[in-house]
Amino acid sequence: MIWAAMCWRGQARLLRGMAFVMAARGIGMRETASVLRCILPNAAPPLLAQASVAMAQAMMMEASLSFLGLGVQPPQPSWGGMLRDALGFADRAVWLAWSPAAALFLTVAGLTVASDGLRDLLYPRSSLQ
Repeated sequence: MIWAAMCWRGQARLLRGMAFVMAARGIGMRETASVLRCILPNAAPPLLAQASVAMAQAMMMEASLSFLGLGVQPPQPSWGGMLRDALGFADRAVWLAWSPAAALFLTVAGLTVASDGLRDLLYPRSSLQ
């Protein structure tokens, strides 16, 4: 929550000094109208792209901490906890670790690909071709 507020504030401060926002203020647009019509539509796309990357990072961090025993406690399900539990059966049943590992991998890879696609969709001029 704090991360999102800091990103929003930084993006808004960056856009506030741009020429189109100053021009809107120069023709008499009120502060709230300039925020709603100029700053918000231009600040939302980078924040959406950053949010999907942050979600993938948070999932990896939670799984890592749960694997080490520092995250979600055992009654609650966690892919990291499932991998830790499957480690005890690695010599007899290695496939027990495949399901949570594959689910974590596919989810994080899907979020990363979705973030890349979202960036390409929202910034068509800045994508590498």
